[in-house]
Amino acid sequence: MNEIVVRPYEAKDRDAVRRLTWDTADQGRPLLPAAYDREIIVDILTRYYMERAPHSLLVAESGAEVVGYLSGCPDTRDYEYFMRFRVIPGVLMRGIWKGLLWQRTTWKIFWAAVGTWRCGGFKIKELLKTYPAHLHVNVREAFRGEKAGRRLVEEFLARLNAVGVGGVHAMVREDNAKGRAFFEQMGFEIKARLPLRWVEGGKTVERCRLMYGKRLG
Repeated sequence: MNEIVVRPYEAKDRDAVRRLTWDTADQGRPLLPAAYDREIIVDILTRYYMERAPHSLLVAESGAEVVGYLSGCPDTRDYEYFMRFRVIPGVLMRGIWKGLLWQRTTWKIFWAAVGTWRCGGFKIKELLKTYPAHLHVNVREAFRGEKAGRRLVEEFLARLNAVGVGGVHAMVREDNAKGRAFFEQMGFEIKARLPLRWVEGGKTVERCRLMYGKRLG
């Protein structure tokens, strides 16, 4: 197996990162059935990082293959603003044009998000004062024992430290035992337990997200 190299994202990596996002978004599995419009889902998950914060997007490469990536930003408030006023409006317009509003899965996802909001699943404003940065890391299954994820996170934390960011957080589903263990080994601690409603197998289910935080500097 080739040595893992961590480097900054480049425009040539766009398609590889988007494929990896879809393939591994839900604990190493695709987030939704293949029949659903993957381009819109991947836009929601990657557009901010590729357009607004490519300097905070890292890739792990083995040979000529992108096998993992880390998406993050030093200020989550900037992410929320861009999502609210740029990404989501664009996704809604494309969804209407593609006829996704007539699909039951679309409305299930919508009402699940509304349910999460009503239950306080997005209430992290106070915690952002201490942990303003965030990160998300995905690595192909075959390379998870090669410390690609650890190297991506270490590089990102070093970059945050270099610009004086005081803290960073990551969201992990409570039932993601491997993800929880990974962040705990990296020195992150649970700072909040947030309700989550999501769609699995065509049904809306109740889950929980854990907000892991780490102080820097």
